[in-house]
Amino acid sequence: MKNNDLKELKLEKDILDLISEIDKVDILFKNVLNKYSKNFSNADKKQQDLLHYVEFKDFSSVAGYRILKELKKVRKERRIAEDNVDLLNRIGKQFCFTNSKNVKDILNSKKQSVESRKYSTRYYSENTLKEIANKKGENNNE
Repeated sequence: MKNNDLKELKLEKDILDLISEIDKVDILFKNVLNKYSKNFSNADKKQQDLLHYVEFKDFSSVAGYRILKELKKVRKERRIAEDNVDLLNRIGKQFCFTNSKNVKDILNSKKQSVESRKYSTRYYSENTLKEIANKKGENNNE
């Protein structure tokens, strides 16, 4: 194996290692986003339960005050959760998570193109090059 081939293999390994690390960060990010998205979803469900309770039930003024107080608490909780999800989404847009399948496809196509690389002569014909290579010249001891 040539030295260039070893360098090429090292580059591909480094790229694949990098992709693996990026995939790990991507998974961690999605787990954090999912956690805070669940908080937002739960707060939204609480709010909907309270609003539907108000819509369909009869209750006293005191009960109405308590429900309104709980709704205010839930709205604050929901707003914080929504802000957290929004912040995480904005941060996520700044990350450039690559699709590792696409990068692996690029590496494979690069390998294939190197293996099937051909050269077409531009000036000399193939026969002329063969003649030059086979020519017994003055400086050759053939």
